[in-house]
Amino acid sequence: MSRLAAPLALMLLAAPAMAAAKDKVDPRMAAMLACGSVAQGERRLRCYDAAAATLRQAVNKGEVALKQKSGPKELEGVIRSAGAISEDAYWVELANGDRWRVISATPADEAPPTGVMAKLRKGPLGNYWISVPGMTDRRATFIRPRS
Repeated sequence: MSRLAAPLALMLLAAPAMAAAKDKVDPRMAAMLACGSVAQGERRLRCYDAAAATLRQAVNKGEVALKQKSGPKELEGVIRSAGAISEDAYWVELANGDRWRVISATPADEAPPTGVMAKLRKGPLGNYWISVPGMTDRRATFIRPRS
């Protein structure tokens, strides 16, 4: 019985937090989500149309922001610029504006030159690896796209 007590207690403690997160949904989005429970097809469509119009208006006014993709645009490109971050890392910016933090192989490791093609690949555990001609592959972390 004590094996079940700890997980059950955690679930009971988390329930108010989950309910609070549900209450933070924008009312216009909540109206859109509620349309899914309308049984009659034509009423459901009118509900979605009205909710979408209200939501679109809020987005156009800047009252609601849609989340933008925060990952890399592409996984290859020409290096536009690069520089040191610390003795064990440097940054690389590709021509498309994606910026990456690269872990150096050695403290004397330098950032690759500009104008060189870089290829990135996602590893099986979600890590990225960057390949640049003449250098061994290095682990890379996506920092941000160009603003």
